[in-house]
Amino acid sequence: SPSLLTTEDKLQVLLPNEASDEGRPPYNQPSGGKAGSFIARTAGLPFDVTVNACDKFWNIRDTIAPIVKVWTTDRYDTEPGTKTLTSGTTTFNVTLKTGATYYNGILYSGASHYFYAYTTPQSPVALTTGTANNVYTRPNTAHHLQIVMPGELPEPGYGKYYSPGPLTAGVTIQVIVNLVDQYENLTSTVPDVGMPTVRIWTTDTHDSAPSPAEQPAAPTGMEKPITLGSGNATFYICMVTANDPPLNAANWSIYAKDTD
Repeated sequence: SPSLLTTEDKLQVLLPNEASDEGRPPYNQPSGGKAGSFIARTAGLPFDVTVNACDKFWNIRDTIAPIVKVWTTDRYDTEPGTKTLTSGTTTFNVTLKTGATYYNGILYSGASHYFYAYTTPQSPVALTTGTANNVYTRPNTAHHLQIVMPGELPEPGYGKYYSPGPLTAGVTIQVIVNLVDQYENLTSTVPDVGMPTVRIWTTDTHDSAPSPAEQPAAPTGMEKPITLGSGNATFYICMVTANDPPLNAANWSIYAKDTD
């Protein structure tokens, strides 16, 4: 009977600008059974993903009604709940939030994610998990400046991990300033405007990064304004006023401001 399931029945994931192309090889790769080219997404903008129940040759199985959930490798995304496929198909609305990548100590603009569609334990039928690979997501528009202190790590889609370590009076440190979107993704381009020029200062009145009014007289190499190049720049500051307990980011504040 054509309605009988086989161990080769599976779920298919179609992204925006992709369409079902039943019978199209390859049959053992997620690139089969579809036509069209996936269009890159923007962090924070929702879009629909289509999930189909298919046989081995990517023909849609419209006589079964599996219960399905989608999952992505973006840990900060917004995923919908489970759905029951109707006539072998349904759509899920998904919002990806991570549009940058922190790898090996370097922050990059843009991120790739994987999509998975799977049948839940409550589903009346179990199908092989469907996948979609390398879903590129770019950052949204520039929103604010992010300061990364020693001891902190940027976490695109979320903000930062860990806390600044204690500082020592008179020791120069590196402070990284990133231009990020509202989801804390590095934004490496600002169309029609260009990258901002940034100046930083602290509440330590004796540091080497004076208040904005005093900064034109700052020492060479200390906090003169810097244009953020590809979305970030490194500043050097030296805090000199110590507190008890030892000087740390909870005692003094560091600010970054667009001078344009």
